Amino acid sequence: MAKPKANAPKFPTVTMVDSRTLTRADGTTSLRLDTKEFGSIAFRIDLKAIEILRRELATAEAFLRQPTGKA
Repeated sequence: MAKPKANAPKFPTVTMVDSRTLTRADGTTSLRLDTKEFGSIAFRIDLKAIEILRRELATAEAFLRQPTGKA
């Protein structure tokens, strides 16, 4: 599994406290993340976005489960 890059660009970081899937009458789906710092943030998702999220979450989980990982 690839580890996060130590020299990766810095972005604002938030602490997720909850999430919810939202659907609209027009058929679009969004993922709402509730954050400690900024409240709720929602973004539209499709099957490609879900695939990307699953891949990245699996990588993050593997990293965190290593004895040297940080939770």
